[in-house]
Order: sequence, then C-alpha cells, then structure tokens
Amino acid sequence: QYLQLGASNPDATGEFHKNTMISYLGRINYSFMDKYIITANFREDGSSRFAKGNKWGFFPSVSGAWVITNEDFFPQDIILNYLKLRMGYGQIGNQNIENNAYIDQVRNTYRYPFGNLLATGLATYAPGNRNVKWETTEDFSIGIDGGLFNNSLTWTVDLYMRKTNDMLLKNPVPGYSGMYSSPTDLNSGIWDNVGSIENKGLEISLEYRGNIGELKYRVGGNMSFVKNEITELGTVDFITSANVRGLGDISRSEVGSSVGRFWGYKTSGLFQSQAEIDAYKNKDGELIQPKAKPGDLKYIDRNGDGQITDTDKAWIGDPLPTFTAGFNINLEYKGFDLRAYFNGVCGNDNMDA
Repeated sequence: QYLQLGASNPDATGEFHKNTMISYLGRINYSFMDKYIITANFREDGSSRFAKGNKWGFFPSVSGAWVITNEDFFPQDIILNYLKLRMGYGQIGNQNIENNAYIDQVRNTYRYPFGNLLATGLATYAPGNRNVKWETTEDFSIGIDGGLFNNSLTWTVDLYMRKTNDMLLKNPVPGYSGMYSSPTDLNSGIWDNVGSIENKGLEISLEYRGNIGELKYRVGGNMSFVKNEITELGTVDFITSANVRGLGDISRSEVGSSVGRFWGYKTSGLFQSQAEIDAYKNKDGELIQPKAKPGDLKYIDRNGDGQITDTDKAWIGDPLPTFTAGFNINLEYKGFDLRAYFNGVCGNDNMDA
C-alpha cells in the first residue's frame, strides 16, 4: 500500500493496485516444397480485470501463401523471378481497462450530519459491470510480393480490412443512480463493450538495390492509404475530446465518421473594420458578434438564430491523412555507410491552438 503525504489533509490515505494476466501460445508451420506455406497461431489470454465467465479470451490466426514462381509451369527465363500470393486472418485482444472494473467501488470519504455529529459513510462512486469482456480486433488481409531483375527490384502490395469489436469504453449511467456521468465524457460512466471501429487500407512498398563499381546502394519507398469509420458507439451519439486552451471540445467522434474529426465554428474571413462588425446583425438588429474587434474571425451563424452558439458548430477538418509516404536510401562504400529516412503525410488538417 502506498501512503499519500497528507500535506493538506491530516488523514493518511493510500492505494494499492494489482492485476494479473496469463497467456497460452501455440503455433503450427507447414511448408510443402517451398510452394505452399501455412501458419496457424493459437492464443488464449486470461485477465484479472474481468469477472468470472469473461476472464478468458481466445484469439486465433491463420495465414497461407503460394509461391507461384516455384511451380514447374512457371517459366524461369523471364524478368519476373519471384511472385508470392498471401492471405491471412487473425484476432487479437485488448484488456486495457481499470482494475476491478467489474466490481462496484466504494469510498469512505463522504460525510453527512447524524444528530449533532458529522459522520463518515460509504457510498458507491464507480459502478461495476460483470458483463464487460475482452475487446477483439480482427484483421483480414490479402497481399502479393514480387521480384524483378534477379530480385534487384522488389515490391509488396497489401490490402487489408481491420475491425475492432466490443470496444472498451465507458458508458454513461442514468442520473438517478446518484453517480456522475457525462454522455460524452470518456472518463465517467461504467466500463462496457459499446463500440466498433473499421479500418480499410492499402499499403505499397518498392525497393531497388544495385551497385556502381564499389558503391552499393539501396533505395526504397512506401505509401499507405486508410479509411477509418466508427460503426457503433453504444448508447451515445458522439464522443468529444478534452477542452484545449479554453477553446472547448475541438474534436468529435460519432457513428459514420472517422475518429477525432475537428469540430468547431466555420468562418468567413476576418472583420476588416468596425463598420463590418456593426453591419453583421440578426433580423432583430442586434450584433451577432458584439465583442468582436477588427481583425477577429467572423463566425458563420449556420442555424440562422441570430447568435453564435454551440449549435452553429460543424465539421471543420480531419486530422487523419489521406495517405502517408516514406522514402529511404542506403549507401555503402569501402566500409563506410550512409542511411537517410524521410516520411510525410498528405491530406490531413492541423489544429492551431
């Protein structure tokens, strides 16, 4: 147990946390004449963070490959000297929740008047959920590997779909329970399996290696594209981010959209003068932005109610890039080597706070 110092409170308190996990792993590999390759994995995980009946999760995976260039019918005197098709499916689990999330947790720091005395009592501050279970991510992928010019030029293409089911999130509890809970706050509520997210993507990589005299070189690049979508959020319509520098909730995640898209007021430029501010009025002749100064942003009254409120907010950007790319180069000359790596993203928006 770890005691707190009690600098402002004379009562010495402390906390002790413990969790355990055990895993069983198994793998089977089979290869026939280096043409047909099969791999199967078996994994079973047990966690103390779940109640009896939900402690264990079973997560299998299987993959297969066909090396076409090793077939007798494949010609050996062509530019393409290596070609392999791959396919795989697998699952992985997540148990990242609070310890004892399935048990109602109580505190004795609540005080109430009892006659002429101030008594200390116990009260539930965090409700438990014995039905919460492992979060599961399943992945299905198809890929192809190739080599040209005696494998001087190699390339890989992967197409995948990854879906996370039974996401571990906090679900809001009814107000009549007496416990604090916000429908959009991830830090309040009861742990539950309440959501799912789907990712679909394409990854491409290319590398060329060769030499010029004693100079050996290797140059490669890669690109990836991904589409992210929330498909379920339990009983809530959306989840917001934390307040950033007094700007309020700057991002929102909701069903049908990607994770963490920027949410805020749309603008139509800057106020160029006081006269422009005075001219920005509602139908009653009142200023829509009475505290604005020349040079301030001009916010759009989207719902037409004559004032700027949270109901005027909308999607204003997406932090997820359209694609990511990377480039690397490796040079070797007489025992010396030089390596350089570059990467970048395109199509994403940044929040300037």
